[in-house]
Formats: sequence, C-alpha cells, structure tokens
Amino acid sequence: MARPMETITSFYDAIAGQYDAFLTDHDARARKTIAQVFTETVPRGVVLDFGGGTGLDLPWLQEYYSTILFLEPSSNMREEARKKVTSSELVRFVDRQTEFSEWSEQALPFQEKADGVLANFAVLNCIEDTSKFFEKIALVTSKQSHVVAALLDPRVSHILKKNSVFSALRMLVTNSLTIHHQRDGVLHKTFVHSLQKLRNAASPYFDMLSFTAIPPSDFVLVIFAKK
Repeated sequence: MARPMETITSFYDAIAGQYDAFLTDHDARARKTIAQVFTETVPRGVVLDFGGGTGLDLPWLQEYYSTILFLEPSSNMREEARKKVTSSELVRFVDRQTEFSEWSEQALPFQEKADGVLANFAVLNCIEDTSKFFEKIALVTSKQSHVVAALLDPRVSHILKKNSVFSALRMLVTNSLTIHHQRDGVLHKTFVHSLQKLRNAASPYFDMLSFTAIPPSDFVLVIFAKK
C-alpha cells in the first residue's frame, strides 16, 4: 500500500540508499554531456551544486573546481554524497539553511557568491514555484554567474510520447504539468515547467541563453545568465 503523498525531502530521504541504482546508461551519458557543457560555461570560480542528491556530479566537479558548495535538502542523500568526496578541501557541505525559500540578505546558507550553479537531473522539477527559486539563487550568485539546469523535457511532442494527450493539452494551456509518481510505495509530485514559464520566472534576475535536448535521455539542458 502506498504511503500518503510525501514532501520532496522526505521522499528522497526514503530512497537515498537505492537512488544510484535507479540510474540508467542513458542517464550516465547525459551526465557526461551536462558536465562538458557546465565546464565550458563556467570555466573557473566557486560553484554551487544545488540539489546535488547523492553527489554523482562531485567526482567531475572536484576535477575542475577549487570551491564546490554542495547543497542537498535531504539529509540521507547528503550522507550518501559525503562518501564520494575525494578532498574535503574542495567540497563544503551546506548542512543548515538548506530550504532556499527561506533565504534572505540577512539569512544566507554561505557567504561566497557562486559563479556557476548546477541544478542537475530534474532538480527544478522538484520545485513548484520557480520564480522563488530564481529570486533566491540571485542572492547567492556573482554578477557574471550562470545557472545550468537539466530539466525533464517539457516540449509537447515529448510529453505526448511519455504521457497522455490530456497531459499534453494541459501543458499547452497552463504551461505546466504536475505528475504523480510512486516508487517503492512512496508517492511524490514532479512539476514539469514549459520553457516559456521558466523564461518568465527567471526574467527579473536571469536571461535564458539556450536550451538543448539531450537524446536519448528525457532531459533538456537550459542555461541562464545573470542580468
């Protein structure tokens, strides 16, 4: 029997120990593509691994960057990530103020300003209010920063392949789609945002520079630059 709907954090707490095993070969290839684009977009500086999960991006981040701020709200996922750290001098785990919606100029999770933000593997699809995300990320990023986000492909043609016609129509009408998932008896929500909705949400703080599909995965890669 499925449990009641979980919060995003409690859902990932529940699956943390099995998360890495869920990933596919397509996911692994997509991660390589994302790593290449991120390092080309953010060649140096302080980087924020936002919603870093079990730390699957930490191995390559540690090869390129001298300061990596790792922020993952799920404490169980965060503990899995600590196992992937090769040098504690490079990676700093954010263990407090991990709920971004509560950040303000007077209450930030760290003092550094990130030059690049990685929001990999559907992190933004865990966030219903993306306007709030961009507002708060602007507080912890430098003037020349970029946000590189891998999102579930929101194009209607892709939704038609994966979901119902009704779901595709909902995306066309509302620019968003909420999908209910169940894994091992745990329920949670995924929020699929149209590119136009993301562009509008980011626009007070960031420009959307590009988006690229990452076949054969279900992700598109979107790059934002701070205004």
